[in-house]
Amino acid sequence: MRAPGLPALADWGAGLSIAGLLLPEAVAYSGIAGLPPQAGVIALFAGLLIARPEAPLFFGNADPVFAAIRERLQSLPSPRGVVLSLEDSADLDATSVEALCDFAAQLRQLGVPLALACVKDPVRDLLARVGNPALPPASYAGWSVDDAVRQLQIAA
Repeated sequence: MRAPGLPALADWGAGLSIAGLLLPEAVAYSGIAGLPPQAGVIALFAGLLIARPEAPLFFGNADPVFAAIRERLQSLPSPRGVVLSLEDSADLDATSVEALCDFAAQLRQLGVPLALACVKDPVRDLLARVGNPALPPASYAGWSVDDAVRQLQIAA
């Protein structure tokens, strides 16, 4: 028989061990994504995935980019949202818009909200014209990654 507080202590120890493993990875990933280290820490504890493609989205890379994000999302124990920074995408072609809408619809089916960040005006206008229900205007209302993270935290 265990002492009354021991299972809780063991759970805390396990949680700290996991955090100790994931924290350096989260900080490193935020650096790869071109974000400050605190973005990785916030994302880790908030259950958010922040993704920033290293090149503009276009027909040749859209599907692999979204596949990589989906793969990364599957590694989160209980994802609560995805922030996709489009700061390098000044415009989107038809294939990348279709891939983005498909990705948004897949996330919606999983119950994982999507918020776009750093969306340029031409892309914002294009998404408004497309009018896909999986990408409502509120999903690309945030101007910065911080705005998008706050938006997802408020929605949760």
